[in-house]
Amino acid sequence: LIEYHIIKNTGTDEQLDAFLELHPELAQVARREWLIANPQENANLALWGHAPLASQEAVTVFNALVERLDISEDWLPRQTLPPVSSLDTHFDYLELVADGKASGAEAKLLILKDSLDAEQSGNVSYSTWRSEQGNPLTVTDNSLEYWTLRVENLDLFEEFDAIVADETLDDVVEDENGLTERDRAIAAVRGTAVGDLTFHDVERITDFRAANGTRDNPVPSEIIADFTSRLQVADEFGSGTHEATDFDMKHEAFYQWQVDNVEDFTDRRPEWIPRFREYIGLKVKWAEQDDLWDAFVDPESPEFIPDEDDRRKAREDLEAIGGYGEARHLMGMLTDEDIPDNLVAAAVEYRIQADTDLPRAGDFAEFRLDRMLFEIDGLAEALGLDVPEFVPPVRYDELREQWHSTLVEYDAVAERGKSAWIREPAHREFLRARLEMDAYILRFVADKDVALYVDYMLKSEYDGRPEDWLEQESYHEPIWLLIDNPAFWTALKRERRKTKATWGLDLEKRFANTPSRKVYALLIGYYDRRGIKARDNYRWELVNNGETGLED
Repeated sequence: LIEYHIIKNTGTDEQLDAFLELHPELAQVARREWLIANPQENANLALWGHAPLASQEAVTVFNALVERLDISEDWLPRQTLPPVSSLDTHFDYLELVADGKASGAEAKLLILKDSLDAEQSGNVSYSTWRSEQGNPLTVTDNSLEYWTLRVENLDLFEEFDAIVADETLDDVVEDENGLTERDRAIAAVRGTAVGDLTFHDVERITDFRAANGTRDNPVPSEIIADFTSRLQVADEFGSGTHEATDFDMKHEAFYQWQVDNVEDFTDRRPEWIPRFREYIGLKVKWAEQDDLWDAFVDPESPEFIPDEDDRRKAREDLEAIGGYGEARHLMGMLTDEDIPDNLVAAAVEYRIQADTDLPRAGDFAEFRLDRMLFEIDGLAEALGLDVPEFVPPVRYDELREQWHSTLVEYDAVAERGKSAWIREPAHREFLRARLEMDAYILRFVADKDVALYVDYMLKSEYDGRPEDWLEQESYHEPIWLLIDNPAFWTALKRERRKTKATWGLDLEKRFANTPSRKVYALLIGYYDRRGIKARDNYRWELVNNGETGLED
């Protein structure tokens, strides 16, 4: 039949006659083509029963002749025609039969459309009429949309099938991409643009429609739209990638439809807990940076950085871009099953701080990380770390940050010059801040105790005795402070003796020999008198008045 049409379209009449003599079974094809091309003659022949009506035009002419000649139906030869509503279907189908396409996509679409139209209008369908005539046709169970797509891309489907069937194409020798001659031919067809899609998209869409929809229950158009988008995501990134999972999570209706309608579809929604959703979203958002991060250590990558220091610097620069560093830590914590949901944010903050080069200022270390472990219940255990025994108050770190540059400056001063440097009036506020920080390290937390420590250290170590202090007496203010605050004194001894067991013993000896504040005031009066007689009189006056300072 194909050869017949080739000769008919390109050869001479003599060649066609010779071909038909060799293939008499094809004579009916030529006769039908002539009848279609000549509707007037077709109608005249049909009127006398010498030929069937072969086209709609011939039917029209035939009916006009019957009416004009006023021929009774009883005298007319019997015409085997379907209902008027299916006449076009009938002749189109006969044309397809003549072309050898009776079982092809065009025929199936034609019969299906006629059947659906008949259902809607209440008419007898062409397939029903054929069954009544003893020549039944099966109406396809696939959907109208499926066959429409097949017919619209019929040339490409036929080209693809021809490649698959072509035994001359090599299936063994592979090129540098691992493709054989047949593979390359298939890839070329599948890559053909079909609107905004490719033929490969069309191919998979038709397969999806055939597998999951029927004539009476086709796959909804919105599902096909999502399926198409999902195909493109899978083609670009891979079907099992974070991008594909992100698509599934964002298209809940499409996913639910697949769960309900696609055979053997695995429902992975139980895995989509909130932290997993957050993780996938971050992986998609930062995919480019993740790839670059990995490429730095991949010798096969053009982005490979062989030098370890250079690579570390490149990664630090990458983490500094738009929050990627924080996102990396968050992704790590979200996938760590040991980190409870309520501790993820704290764990991320801890890791970020831990990766930061926290500045030291002399002996004053950073306690921010320890404080997180100390104050946030369960964080240390989740991170596999020990809970610190003690952490100074936040005020410590505030002072440390406030005076950081001065602490560094002080640390750089030569040891023999530190004492003089810190006693300079310009450094007075720094000295007080440094002593306050010392108090926190010694585990003084209450404001009163911290103030006592600063006051004690200033009086005992830095300020010395005032100019108006009695030169005959030692400076008693530091001792009085300790005597007046026994709880503070006990705590100070405890902390100091952790590093020096004998600390404070000399101070305790002084307690017994240190006059009270009242006695010291009386001593001032005593030494203010001039001469022995005046001083003795002053002493007897105090005794007589009961004001010796011992009565308390």
